[in-house]
Amino acid sequence: MIEDDILQEAINDICSGSAVCFVGAGYSWGATDASGASIPSVSDLCSEICKFPGMEDGVGAQLTDLAEFCQDDPTLKQRLITHLIKRLTHCSPSPAHKLVMGMPWRAVFTTNFDDVAERALAPLNPLVVTPVSDARNLRANRKPLYYLHGRALDLLEGVNDPGLVLSETNYLEIRQKNKNLYAALENEVHSASRIFFYRLLATGR
Repeated sequence: MIEDDILQEAINDICSGSAVCFVGAGYSWGATDASGASIPSVSDLCSEICKFPGMEDGVGAQLTDLAEFCQDDPTLKQRLITHLIKRLTHCSPSPAHKLVMGMPWRAVFTTNFDDVAERALAPLNPLVVTPVSDARNLRANRKPLYYLHGRALDLLEGVNDPGLVLSETNYLEIRQKNKNLYAALENEVHSASRIFFYRLLATGR
């Protein structure tokens, strides 16, 4: 059958190390944060931010609106940073996450802020590339993991501007500020034999 042939071709591409993997919203389902709580979905994260002391009614329920509001208030900005560190760093991936990341991908890209993919890739010693990295100097002998929208762990490591894409302003600046990172993305896409998008590893969320 044609479907079987396509599936076999896809498997062959992965096994040959010529395929690229993208993970985004929903991929982190099933992982936990450092305290053992489930990694928040975007809607969960928005609900948690709305409960910050000092948040005003009418700000909006979208992450971009909430982040924009927090950026304008030093106290709320620091509270947001602390919360992102607490909820999105030192995560524990599930066996399913490790299974996906254990495949011989050419490269992995994520739009998530959490470090679930990074920690699932830990045994392979990935080369972590973020908006504050120099994406021009990659080592060919290490699998690259690209954080397209920034990495919450950079906040914990003291990076002053980790390039997190949270607010509308961040979205407008992303291509200009992350030129090298997106150049690497375009190069990987053109070089890959196939691109796989992992959005959900389980149902029910």
